[in-house]
Amino acid sequence: MLNRLFSSIALCAMLLTSCETLSEPTDAPNSEYTGDKFSITSGAIVNIDAKGGDAEIEYIINYEVEGAELTASSADSWITIINVGESVTFSADANLEAQQRIGIISLSYADTTINVGVQQLGSNSSNTGINIAVTSDRVMSFNSLGGDGTITYTVTDNDTETQATADSDSEWIAIIAIDSQSVDFTVAPNNNAEKRTGNIFLRYKSAELKVTIKQEAISAKPILSTESNPIKLGGEVKFKVISANQDITSEAKIYEYYSRKEVSNPYTPTAEGEEVFYAMYNNLNSDVLTLYIIPANSADIPEDSNPSSYDFKYRMLLIDHTGTNCGYCPTMMKSLKTLEANSQYNDQYNIAMAHSYNNDDKAYSTTALAIRYYYQKTLGVLTGFPTLTYNYQYGDSAGSNLTYIYKHLDQLKREKQDAAVAVATATEGDDIIVTTAIKSKVSRQYKYNIYILEDNIYSPQYNATESWMDTHNNAIRYCYPELTQYEDISGEVWGYVNGGTTMTKIVRVPITNSSWVRQNLKILVVISAKDAAYNNKFEVVNTAMCPIDGSIGFEYIN
Repeated sequence: MLNRLFSSIALCAMLLTSCETLSEPTDAPNSEYTGDKFSITSGAIVNIDAKGGDAEIEYIINYEVEGAELTASSADSWITIINVGESVTFSADANLEAQQRIGIISLSYADTTINVGVQQLGSNSSNTGINIAVTSDRVMSFNSLGGDGTITYTVTDNDTETQATADSDSEWIAIIAIDSQSVDFTVAPNNNAEKRTGNIFLRYKSAELKVTIKQEAISAKPILSTESNPIKLGGEVKFKVISANQDITSEAKIYEYYSRKEVSNPYTPTAEGEEVFYAMYNNLNSDVLTLYIIPANSADIPEDSNPSSYDFKYRMLLIDHTGTNCGYCPTMMKSLKTLEANSQYNDQYNIAMAHSYNNDDKAYSTTALAIRYYYQKTLGVLTGFPTLTYNYQYGDSAGSNLTYIYKHLDQLKREKQDAAVAVATATEGDDIIVTTAIKSKVSRQYKYNIYILEDNIYSPQYNATESWMDTHNNAIRYCYPELTQYEDISGEVWGYVNGGTTMTKIVRVPITNSSWVRQNLKILVVISAKDAAYNNKFEVVNTAMCPIDGSIGFEYIN
């Protein structure tokens, strides 16, 4: 059983469509009132300059519903909701692109939802000279204890002489250091009974961006933490409990959340997975703490060779749809061999071979067949064999003609990418323990696939012109999660990764067939995210290839 351990006109049309698709709940509150429970008084569209900044949406409640609260959210990463109160305040990042962009903020109250459009000018639409953008969260929250934080940013300017500056409007927020990509700061403990909010201002030439810092008030409610999380099975966990900014670990009791049984401190987990704990002090319970227990022999991701950089190398996904009874496939094999030897192109991709043409092919797999059906029936780009497909959503493919292959690679290549993936693997019994990490420049939700590939599979190739064509490499054996339908092959939700951060996940991937030669296996990890160019479907962001019992770190532009 798989065990995932970590687990404009157009704008007006968008707004109208969204409202029309809302359905009335069966038990609608206050059903005697049939109108909208609230109204927007500041207009259905908010216009923002290219430089970004804060803005406000004003509203009124038309019909009060007991227990109902107004909420606001946005699926657009460049829009950050700051506060929902008598009005809704939000912040928009600077738009560094020439084209204007449109976002949506959804406000909901009881059974009424209203969408407000956010229309932002492109950088060429105003003489702002904006050339800086924050890639981490624009609103950061701290508990009463405070702590250290980092703001990451990018500057798209060839000026190497001018340096960005940062300062705070609150004495309890101190700037520690600033370099060309990040600002380090610290938040002092809050010993007051009131919450507080401050700001850090990042400035570069004429541009100014604001990051809001929120901190909770001091409270007697205990705060439970641990020195390390996740922890490998067999390791020891040391809990720490703070109340009113004082260490009260020795006086507090710690409980397993579901059983309500008290646990020792230090604590030694006995099984992989997730455990949930809370602390009690003076009859007050802390928030829960989830501890992730990972396999004892799980491999560690290589140390980041350039921790301050977000200039990631991009490797697209190529899939060759092939088979040993395919008479034209040797021509593709020759082209791919030439491509592999071409230093101008061979570092732009990772390739997997999907043997699905004939099921007596020793490199055949049902996973390859599911992938074939996706490109054939969903995208409609696979009309014969051999076919070379590119990423998940790109609506074109190429046969074996090298000229067309180069054309597609040139069309899709990127000088740098917004995210990278690092991989480390270890074997344990019939499982491959795959440790993956995503480092992201921007805040977004990702999905992932983990493919098992095999090299050195001997299966005579029909119409082969050279002996090496009878030995097949990078053959797709299996995919985690399993591909059970061809409508979507983008994989499993990884989660939301904040810009300027790294998130790690560990997964057990089974070796489902004993005939696979373990020393010939390798892992291909593909991460994807919603792409506006493909109607917000999940498209490949980056890939990484890793040998069994090996590792590969984040790749950067040289």
